[in-house]
Amino acid sequence: HGDLYTANILISNGEISSLIDWAECGFTSGLRDIATFEASFIDEYIRFFHPSRAAEMRQEFRSEIGVTNSDKLELFRFHQNANILAHIRMGESNQEWKQVGSLDEIKKHREKILEEDLPEAKELISNYSSNE
Repeated sequence: HGDLYTANILISNGEISSLIDWAECGFTSGLRDIATFEASFIDEYIRFFHPSRAAEMRQEFRSEIGVTNSDKLELFRFHQNANILAHIRMGESNQEWKQVGSLDEIKKHREKILEEDLPEAKELISNYSSNE
């Protein structure tokens, strides 16, 4: 899909009924879509409103879709969060978030996510570098 975040997922009767906005679709790892969804749902909303439940929900979500702990998925997710922060710093935010808080609040939240996730991302990158 290439842009699998909450606003592009239509839900009807408690189930996904359609995916919209296929402008960025292409051939790549399916982990990128999972990472984009996690960054837009778990990292944006769950870590904002219920931070103590985020790790549990991430594990439950990955279990449901059959993805166990994946270093590559973590790196994709970290990249997606950094990309989102870059857009926020340019003054861009989706309409859902504008209803939740100001751009400054959203920026601070994303910066905190990256700060918390940076040590793991550095370790994963270091592991990849030492394996080559």
